[in-house]
Amino acid sequence: MAKRIKKCHVEVPTQGEYYDFSQHDSPQQSGQDNLNAIYQQRLIPGVTPLFKWCLCYLDKNDQQMEHVLNLVIHHLIIDGISFRQFMLNVQHFYQLLTEFQPLPQWASPECYFINQQPENSLTQSELALSEQRAQDLIGQPYQLMLPRSSQQNEKVESKMLSLPESLVKSVQVLADKHNAARHIVLQAIFVGLLYRLSGQNDIFMLSPLSMRPISRREEGGCWVNTVILGHHFTADLSWSNLFEQIILQRKRWKVAKHIPLANIINTLRKQKKEHSLERFNLIFGETVALNHSYRFNDGVTVCENYEFIESSNDLQLLYCQAENGEIHLRLNIAPTINQDGYLTLLWCNIKQR
Repeated sequence: MAKRIKKCHVEVPTQGEYYDFSQHDSPQQSGQDNLNAIYQQRLIPGVTPLFKWCLCYLDKNDQQMEHVLNLVIHHLIIDGISFRQFMLNVQHFYQLLTEFQPLPQWASPECYFINQQPENSLTQSELALSEQRAQDLIGQPYQLMLPRSSQQNEKVESKMLSLPESLVKSVQVLADKHNAARHIVLQAIFVGLLYRLSGQNDIFMLSPLSMRPISRREEGGCWVNTVILGHHFTADLSWSNLFEQIILQRKRWKVAKHIPLANIINTLRKQKKEHSLERFNLIFGETVALNHSYRFNDGVTVCENYEFIESSNDLQLLYCQAENGEIHLRLNIAPTINQDGYLTLLWCNIKQR
C-alpha cells in the first residue's frame, strides 16, 4: 500500500493565495488510474500556476510531444498576471495541433541566439550530462491534460499531441549550425512561438542544466541556472546563503517530511535586499520532476512529493523535495523587470538582427 504523505502545516503570512498541495498523494504513489482525479482538484485557472495547469504523464500512444511539454512547463515561466489569456492562447495552439491545422508562424529561432552561448562556461562532463538527460526525455510518450474552461474547475480534457516531423528534423540542423545543444535550440523555438502566441515580453529561457546539483559534497546540494535571453546567471554566488541553509538543515527536514517554508521565504527576502533586487519578483520552482518518478542515467531519481505555493506582491516560491533528498530550485526574474522598458528594448534589438 502506498504511503500517504503527511500534510504539513506551516504558518506563513501572505498577501495573496496560499494553496497547499500536500494533502494529495503524488502521482507515482497514487498510480496512473487516479491521476486525473487528483489533479482535477489542482487545476484552478487563475489560481493554480502554469506548472499545475499544463500537466503531462506517461502514455503509450504519443512519441514526440514530451520534449515540448518539458520545455514549456518546466523551462518557461509566463507572467502570472496574464495567466488566463496565455492559457487560452496556448490551448488554441494545442487545438490546432490535434486537428492537424496550420500552426501560427513564428520567427526563426536563429534570432534568439546570442554570441555568448551558456554552454561555453560549462565543463565537458557537464555538457555530456546535459545532453544525456535531453536524450533520456526524447522518445518518452506523454499526454497533455487541459482544463475545459478558464472560468471554473471542470473535468480535465486529455489530448494526445505530437510535433510536426519537419520541425523535429530541423532541430539537429540548427544545433549543428550554432554549435549548441539541442535543448537550447528547442528553447529558442518555443520562446519565439510562445512570444507570438501570448503577445507578452516576459518569456524567459531556463536551461535544463539546472537539473544537476551544484555541490560536490557527498550530501549533495542545490543549484540554480537561469538563461535570460542568453545571459548566464549562476546561483553559486548570489544565493549561497540560501543553499547553505538548506544543506545544513536538509537531514532534519527530510525526517520531518517537510521544509519550513517560512524560513526559506525569509532568507529569500533577506537576499533580495542584500543584492538590491527589491524591484524584482522572484519565482523559484522545482526543475526536474515531471509529476512522476524519473531516473536519469547518472542515478539521480526525482519525484514530486508535495509542493507549496506562497504568493504575495513581492515574491512567489515553488519547491519540491526529490526522492534522493536533493532540493532543486528555479529562479525567474518576473515581468516587473519590464517596468523600465529594458526588456522591450532588448526584444526590439533582437528582432532587428
